[in-house]
Amino acid sequence: MRIIFDIGHPAQVHLFRNAVWQLQRDGHEVAVTCSDKDVTIGLLRGYGVPYHVIGRSRRGVAKLFLEMLARDWRLLRFALSFKPDVMVGGPGNVTAPTVGRLLRKPSVVFDDTEHSRYEHLLMDRLATIICTPACYKKELGRPQLRYDGYPPLAYLHPRYFRPDPAVLSGLGLGEGEKLVVMRFVAFQASHDVATTGFSPAAKLKLVEGLEKHGRVIITSESPLPESLRKYQLRVSPEQLHSVLSYADLYVGDGGTTAVEAALLGTPSVHCIRVVRQGRVLSAADIHGSFWDLQNRYRLLYTFTDEEQAIGKAGELLGLTDAKKIWKGRVENLLANSTDVTSFITWVIRQSPSGLQHIRGQVSVRERLTDAY
Repeated sequence: MRIIFDIGHPAQVHLFRNAVWQLQRDGHEVAVTCSDKDVTIGLLRGYGVPYHVIGRSRRGVAKLFLEMLARDWRLLRFALSFKPDVMVGGPGNVTAPTVGRLLRKPSVVFDDTEHSRYEHLLMDRLATIICTPACYKKELGRPQLRYDGYPPLAYLHPRYFRPDPAVLSGLGLGEGEKLVVMRFVAFQASHDVATTGFSPAAKLKLVEGLEKHGRVIITSESPLPESLRKYQLRVSPEQLHSVLSYADLYVGDGGTTAVEAALLGTPSVHCIRVVRQGRVLSAADIHGSFWDLQNRYRLLYTFTDEEQAIGKAGELLGLTDAKKIWKGRVENLLANSTDVTSFITWVIRQSPSGLQHIRGQVSVRERLTDAY
């Protein structure tokens, strides 16, 4: 089988890399296309995954739309020469389903972003299958296939991930010193319209308050102000998950990193304000994964008020046994989750005719438990 994975965001490198390697080991021909966004190319290089660049990161709704059309054209040209049997994309991916429909090839999207309004207008109509976590808040109809788990488990499950203790010496942490990781994003994606995170003043207050209790490091999509640059993270992108695993606290407006930290057993505080029809919503209001991790497993906290987030961050950092408590909660979560990488490869192997058979099935746990 010939498969194209189209990657539009750095997190999707992690989402698909184990599946790519597994499919290659099984003798399938796999190609990876990507957009040059943030650290995407650095991650692909770091993991030794060959890639083909078909897009660039753009800011602004108009430029994003034009770039989407350009990506469709470049992927179509590449696919015409590669001749795939199936197209695969990550959350909010419109390009793979569009090209798949043009070539009359099936497409699979693994989505966890319910509020990507513009992407869903096309994705829901063009994709053959849209795989979502069981806690996903939208009903997409017949193309949807739910599974028990969360996309980051495809690379953070203990079966696939072991933290590298070398990152600790690289950070120069003192004995017994607590570690706080912060992540700030630029909110330039199309689904980030009317979305904001920590204000510049709140970022400074957050750092000043927490550095009294431990070492603070920051990773940021946008340039940091001079006052915060000394906290900039100085490890390679592929080592970030090891840093998160050893951290005592994560806090920021980066949603993907918030979920990753929670799944690694690190107390996680996330703060964004999403305005929809005049209402201010939190991440848990619009994302099933955030709601699940907050209310079902008590692994993360979401806020719309930055002062409340700052207060909760300080409270969590003061807990004595927080890491032990969180590790126990993660074990409970893993006991209720499927192997997401195995699920990804199983769905892809159904192509092309088998995908039509599984369209509209409610849950892989209910009907496909022993399939992979």
